[in-house]
Amino acid sequence: MIQRWFAWLGIVSILIPFPVAIAQLDQSQLKEITVRIDVEGNYKEDGGSGVIVRQQGQFYTILTAYHVVQEKRNYKVLIFNPSNQQIIGSHIINEKNIKQIDDYDLAEITIQSSAKYRTANIGDSQQLQPTDDLTVSGYPLPSSKITKRLSTPTLNLGKFNDKLPPDALLKGKKGATLKMDVATEVGMSGGAVVNKNGELVGILVEADKDASGNKSSSLAIPINLYPQWQAIRNSQRLSSRQPRTTPPSNSTRLDYTSLRDLLAAGKWKEADQLTSLVLVMLKEQKKGKDAFCENLRIIDQLWLSASKGKFGFSVQKEIYESLGGTRGYNNAVWKYFGDRVGWRKKGENRWLYYDELTFNAKAPKGHLPSHLPPPTLTDLPETHIFWVVWRTVGQEDVSRLLSCKSL
Repeated sequence: MIQRWFAWLGIVSILIPFPVAIAQLDQSQLKEITVRIDVEGNYKEDGGSGVIVRQQGQFYTILTAYHVVQEKRNYKVLIFNPSNQQIIGSHIINEKNIKQIDDYDLAEITIQSSAKYRTANIGDSQQLQPTDDLTVSGYPLPSSKITKRLSTPTLNLGKFNDKLPPDALLKGKKGATLKMDVATEVGMSGGAVVNKNGELVGILVEADKDASGNKSSSLAIPINLYPQWQAIRNSQRLSSRQPRTTPPSNSTRLDYTSLRDLLAAGKWKEADQLTSLVLVMLKEQKKGKDAFCENLRIIDQLWLSASKGKFGFSVQKEIYESLGGTRGYNNAVWKYFGDRVGWRKKGENRWLYYDELTFNAKAPKGHLPSHLPPPTLTDLPETHIFWVVWRTVGQEDVSRLLSCKSL
């Protein structure tokens, strides 16, 4: 049952200690995330490439160079199976599906599909160092070398050269500030630039030219200029830390080794996110009240021990009951509880944003864990989740906590 839950969620069911290294991509996986963008109609000489970066339900986000899709035309996004070069996805898009990112030569494409496509692992372009190995993936346009567009992307290896100065953004580069010593061809614009770990660090956009007009290097837009890069990366890291079941396979208890380690290291925010994710899992498992309470008791003991009795479910339960709280929802009591544990903004009569919580030992008693489902499991903007949106979810957790005599 637990294994099926993991499969449904589409996440890795092995608990990896923090910090987590994103698994390396092999060439086949790199080809899977690279899409071909054709222009419908009599524009066979045009087109480019793109890279799948995110899935949210049946919606996928693809990044490409804006100049590839800036004309008001219909475009076709083609996704291939690299093993047999067969089309597994074909999507017609136009300006309604395309959004330019700020004033950069970067565009976001949205497609809808019930198919399962691979998404890129997101890296950090700020970590690139000169001479780092890079791989560029894209679909060249027909040329003297090829008579038609291929059904598999071309992969070219090269080196990271340097970052252009910030003022290059104002000199027509439109965000293309990563310089690379790597061969590229027309049609590969919008394709993926990945580091040696297989992480997406840039979107290929153009070839840089010297004073004589000759190609000197290739340019890419750093992934860090994409507003959602950090949220997607955090989501992937959180997903890769999912708890696994402990032997035997029918056990109702989870392995909390990583939660214990995070708490021992004082990584309160990471521990809070992992705890919230476990709460979501426990609700989905439906193993019964005893199993739910047993797991909450273990989590509570870990928080109590690490915080010297300041944080934990049992601490929150004691505070809530002291305010007259019961298993029934009472808005006034719930607000009083939020004030006591520091989940509300004093003087402003509002619930805090998640990032406004205090993730250190100076937080009010009962401040953690937060009972908030991880932002990466919602469809709301990651940095704008109001506590008020989740207060009934939190109340449900409190109700279940009150029913556990082991706390």
